[in-house]
Amino acid sequence: MDADSKAVMMAWEKPLMEAHAKAVCLGGGHVLNIGFGMGLVDTAIQQYSPVKHTIVEAHPDVYERMIRTGWGQKENVKIVFGRWQDVLSQLETYD
Repeated sequence: MDADSKAVMMAWEKPLMEAHAKAVCLGGGHVLNIGFGMGLVDTAIQQYSPVKHTIVEAHPDVYERMIRTGWGQKENVKIVFGRWQDVLSQLETYD
């Protein structure tokens, strides 16, 4: 829920996020996701053991939760804090 109590992501979206992860990971081992949210798609992506999994996250509270829950310590995960429009120069090439 956002600050106005509007749904941003809901748990019922998990099967959809898992299907997205499967499709995204078919192309190779370097994956980019914009926006961590509840971490549903990123958790699913990790099941495919990508070589590199880059996550761009702009919300400070979500970013802090990612760090607190160990996402920043995963060997194959790179977290880029900021809006994707502002961090393009930090992004690489993805499959």
